[in-house]
Amino acid sequence: MAKASWVIVLRPDGVVVEVSGGAPEEWAATSVQNGDVVPPDVRAAARALLTQARNAKAEAWFFRGTVPAEGKARPEIEILLVEAVPLRRTATPLNLKVETDDGMPDMLHVDGEKISWGVAALVGSALRHVGGHESREKLVSVRAHYDDHTRCVVISVSDNGPGIPASKLPSLVQRDPDTQRTTGLALLLLHDVVAAHGGRMEIESSTEAKKHGTRVTLHLPAT
Repeated sequence: MAKASWVIVLRPDGVVVEVSGGAPEEWAATSVQNGDVVPPDVRAAARALLTQARNAKAEAWFFRGTVPAEGKARPEIEILLVEAVPLRRTATPLNLKVETDDGMPDMLHVDGEKISWGVAALVGSALRHVGGHESREKLVSVRAHYDDHTRCVVISVSDNGPGIPASKLPSLVQRDPDTQRTTGLALLLLHDVVAAHGGRMEIESSTEAKKHGTRVTLHLPAT
């Protein structure tokens, strides 16, 4: 019986964001240009797909390519190139134990794993920042409510840590055009996940002596 195809999903920058069908897990989160991890024929097919996408100048990228099987050693590989973060939307219970207002929906049609990771990452970051601050009372709060006007579920994580200078805020969710690096990789990934859902993320921070702290707010469409 023939083996099922391996599937790898690429971002437009050539990074593998998802593998399935038995494809090696070590390929995930790796650039297809990495010759120490990705085989030459897969790299060549991925580069051709990336070139095709760039030349097409499409408003929304979704391209598919394949790499032939290597006999019994490896099945055919299907390469998917997408512009947005790939989502696996399911009916996800809102079981996060936070302060919530009345009117919250019982379910959201979202990628529950990615949203849960994002909120957990925000809480972990907030705890680390207040832990290193000498304030008498170290506070981290999580709040969720439903916004009737925008029809979004709004989740915010805030802390009373030292805050982030205004000059550094843009670099938290943007890559340096020269180095392609960012000072807030987790925030950049979460920003892209929320955007893929059709939502938005806001970061507010203050370093003032009496109003120091940071708040990150996620707006997720409820329908």
